[in-house]
Amino acid sequence: MLVKKAVSNGNTVIDSAMRSNGYAAYSLEYYYDDQYPSPYPIFIFAVIDGKEYRYYFNNGNFIRRVGPEGSVNDSPEMNSFITTLRDEGYSDR
Repeated sequence: MLVKKAVSNGNTVIDSAMRSNGYAAYSLEYYYDDQYPSPYPIFIFAVIDGKEYRYYFNNGNFIRRVGPEGSVNDSPEMNSFITTLRDEGYSDR
């Protein structure tokens, strides 16, 4: 069963990460598989400055990014921005 958690502007840690990457407004939806023991999200749907992004994870590892232009990257880099998004989704679950 999928469980959803929503976050938008106002989260101190994510606000800081967004600002440092040049973004202003965001809305994030975190999805978890409650049948799986991992506390990390399996999917993050993000609207950042009006553009949609999709981030996919497996066992906490970043495995796919779909950008606003529809491009798909199946070997994305786990950078500090993505790590912050993933970890903040985990932090208050």
